[in-house]
Amino acid sequence: MMQSTALKFTFLGTGSSSQVPVYNCFCPACQRARWDKAFRRRPCSAMIETSAGKWLIDSGLTDLTERFFAYELKGILQTHYHADHAQGLLQLRWGVDATIPVYGPVDEVGFADLYKHPGILDFQPGFTPFEVKRLGDSYGFSVMALPLQHSRPTVGYLISSLNGESLAYLTDTAGLSAEVMQFLSSIPLRYVVLDCSYPPSDLSPQHDAITKYQPQCDSSTDALDGHDVGMRNQSVQQSHSKTSGAHSAKSRNQTNQDEPQGEGLLSQKDDTIKQKTKNHNDLWAALDILEQLSPEKGFLTHIDHKVDTYIMQNPHVLPENVALAQDNLSLVLR
Repeated sequence: MMQSTALKFTFLGTGSSSQVPVYNCFCPACQRARWDKAFRRRPCSAMIETSAGKWLIDSGLTDLTERFFAYELKGILQTHYHADHAQGLLQLRWGVDATIPVYGPVDEVGFADLYKHPGILDFQPGFTPFEVKRLGDSYGFSVMALPLQHSRPTVGYLISSLNGESLAYLTDTAGLSAEVMQFLSSIPLRYVVLDCSYPPSDLSPQHDAITKYQPQCDSSTDALDGHDVGMRNQSVQQSHSKTSGAHSAKSRNQTNQDEPQGEGLLSQKDDTIKQKTKNHNDLWAALDILEQLSPEKGFLTHIDHKVDTYIMQNPHVLPENVALAQDNLSLVLR
């Protein structure tokens, strides 16, 4: 257990709902994860550890009863109640002689029958936006709830040590609201952990998110999705070439116009991608957000196997202060 006022943050899982390796997938990332356990990704979750005890962020792991000794788990911070983030509560609730407070967003539905049969879980009133709570005793930490943009009520967490170092945990979101961006941009951030569930989408090549990063990487995504996506990209490229003059002029005229968060990065020619990315960030969107927030170090999480494959093929696309999170990686706030 950590001593004094330091806070240890550990990634217990960094994968999307499909995890890595994906069942019956033989892409480079899934093959690598089968050969080397260091590259496997379990459901997205994390642990906070101080001298006051241990807290979970999300409970998608199904072996929680084996991971924690009696009375060791002091509380759970749920970002939201989708199954891949909450399924571990179904077993944990049947523990005995303990009470575990569960914090999270205002969500009247919750997950399965947990509200009706909570067992040892003590569900607390939902966080209001930007509400701050102090958890633990004099060696604990503070946490602020940040409203995120997802298909279920979802919050991220700004976690601060007693000495004021901060980590923003922002998973399961498509972009960030102007209010959250403005707030996080106004404070020093040691770490930002951000959702990045998809490789680059088929975006207009005139968009800022493309022009910033595209020269550093291979724009081809054929190897990620197979023949069908390769054919689709060819079709989109042909369509772009036919209208490149008009499209470029339009893009230049709209450069300074605001775009809706999450939707602004999406191709208007691909409804599948538009639908797919409305709840999560793709790589370009995530890098754009991290650049604006300017943390000392950024980590991408909730990672799909296609993101891993893309980074394997384009290893230089990530800035020096950004990395893919890995299961069991630990960070420290002083």
